[in-house]
Amino acid sequence: MEISGTFTVRKVWGGRTQLEEIEADGPKGHWETLTLFLYNLPSHQWSQTFINSKMAVLNPPLVGAFKGGRGDLLN
Repeated sequence: MEISGTFTVRKVWGGRTQLEEIEADGPKGHWETLTLFLYNLPSHQWSQTFINSKMAVLNPPLVGAFKGGRGDLLN
């Protein structure tokens, strides 16, 4: 499957927050999505929340950590 579009990443709050925006066209049409990563300093964990332009509903975040170049985020 081939998808054509843009992927923009913006770091906020000294890198403790990251906002990713995807806008693309593929076999199923046009789609737009945002992913928000937030770092919780006391717990040393990241949360990851997704939202897309068609649903516009925030789902419960995935929570976990990145270690050794790998991220384990669970709901």
